[in-house]
Amino acid sequence: MHGSNDHTVPHDQGKQLHDALEAKGNDVTLLTIKDADHADLRFFQEQVWNEMINFFTSVLK
Repeated sequence: MHGSNDHTVPHDQGKQLHDALEAKGNDVTLLTIKDADHADLRFFQEQVWNEMINFFTSVLK
């Protein structure tokens, strides 16, 4: 997860990490939270938590 308006860690760094992990064959997903800053309250929405749960459920089976 990464906020698109992160002032601590630029969103592009999250994208670079995602791409590097994916290039090595890892199952990765970058969930971008629109307009969210670093540790923004937008991360604590039910929809976001459901996205995380769905990802881990599918990967960890």
